[in-house]
Order: sequence, then C-alpha cells, then structure tokens
Amino acid sequence: MFIYVMVNGLPGKIATEAAKAIAKDERMELVKYSLTGEGIMEDKIYVEGVEITLIKPSEREKYRFIFEDAFQEMAEWKPFAIVDLTVPSAVNDNVKLYASHGFNFVVGTTGGDQEEMELDIRRSSSIAVIAPNMSIPIVIIQAMWKYAAKKFPGSLCEFSFEGWESHQKGKKDRSGTMRSFLPLFRQLGIDAGPENIDIIREPEDQVAAGVPEEFLGAHGWHDYDLSSGANQMNIYFGHNINGRATYTRGMIEAILFIYRKSLESTEKGRVYTMIDVISK
Repeated sequence: MFIYVMVNGLPGKIATEAAKAIAKDERMELVKYSLTGEGIMEDKIYVEGVEITLIKPSEREKYRFIFEDAFQEMAEWKPFAIVDLTVPSAVNDNVKLYASHGFNFVVGTTGGDQEEMELDIRRSSSIAVIAPNMSIPIVIIQAMWKYAAKKFPGSLCEFSFEGWESHQKGKKDRSGTMRSFLPLFRQLGIDAGPENIDIIREPEDQVAAGVPEEFLGAHGWHDYDLSSGANQMNIYFGHNINGRATYTRGMIEAILFIYRKSLESTEKGRVYTMIDVISK
C-alpha cells in the first residue's frame, strides 16, 4: 500500500526537495496537486517526472474539487496525508482547511500562529505533526533542553541569552528553530527573548560568519550563547546545516508517524511534535 502525499508550497525550494524525496520513497506516492501562492506564474511543474498542478488561493473551484470531491470519494487515494511547506502568511488558513476535512498532515512551515493551529486541530478529527525543524539531530538537542527545563526549572536564573541565526536571503521570518528554544530557556530562569536574536540574511555577512558560499542559498546556522554574570561562565552551543537533505529525512519519518497513528481509532484531534515522532 502507498501513502498518498500532497506537498503544498511548490515550487518553493524546500517543498520541491520534499516532493522529490516522497516521489523516490517506495512507500509513498506523490499527489499530482499542490496549493501554491497567488503570485506563482506556473500552472504546472514536474517533480521526478510527475506532473503537478499548482492551485492558487483564488481558484476556489479547484479547492472544492480537490478537497471535497477527489479525496473524499476516490478510495485509491487513501491513506492520504498532506505536507505543508508554504509561507507564514498562508499556513494558518491552510491548517483550517485541512482540519475542516479531517485530513492528517505535517506542518514544516515556520511562523504563523501555532496556538491557533493547535486549537483548530484539536477541534477536528485530524492528526498532525507541527515541526519548525524536522532535522532529527536538532530535535534530539531540543529534547535534551526540554528535559532540563522540566526537571530543573529556574536553575539557570543567573544566565542571559544572546544568539544569532543565518538562513538564505529569501527566508521571510525569524528562525522558528531558535525561537523554539526560548520558552525552554525561560523555564530554566534564563533571560531570553526574540530581541536577543541577531538575524543574518546578507550573503557577505554569512560568508564572514563561515557559511560556505555554495550553501548560501540553502542553509541554517544557529549559535546560542548563555552567559552568567560578568561572563563568569558561558554555555555555548550551535548547529549548522548546509543544504536541505536532513529536513526531508525527518519529514518522511513524520509522515510515517501520522500514518501509524491514524490506524489507532483513539488518535483523533491530536497534535504531535518531532520529539514525539522520534521517541520510541
């Protein structure tokens, strides 16, 4: 049996990488439709030989056909899952659409109102993974800090946080990965807010920071510096990703996870994280 997967956000670069990975995975089949932005000029694209029709928000009749007719009535397209890799301004409306039809989905889009997304999902029969970063090694680092925050609240109250993140120039929002650490730091007592994050988007600054030139168009570099008092102690860590392959591996695992959960009759209206996905 195939899991039929619709990748929304094509022809964006990360969505294209995700679609390629799905098309090559013998357990999955790429659905020949993708929700895209209003300003996209193409009507169709090809991914690994698969012709994909791009559907703009204004094309409401195509929305109706895809979501109300095809996936509800065409049993050969089941089991079915969606991967959302769109943009922050679109992701909340997309989640409302998916949840209203009870579809299972993975959100890899950063930004948007996550609390609103979670509320929409819990009111529905959908199963979803919301993951600002799907790189499994980084998820393990997040899990370590989550454990520390739960077990040792307030224990680092003398520390403050400064950090910087660098992504390709076209990234529109602040790093969702780095922002996901902030509540954990605050739970530990660390003074940490988004104003403490420096954003690097200019290529010359990125090269100066050490980003290889061949990866200026696809990278995610993050540095975290926790300091105590007058720098009496520093805790310093980082994670640097060049390219996008690590994200697609995690995305495949997330799709398989929600498929397994869909086989459990009690798993409805549930929101999961990548930590849940990789937990055994």
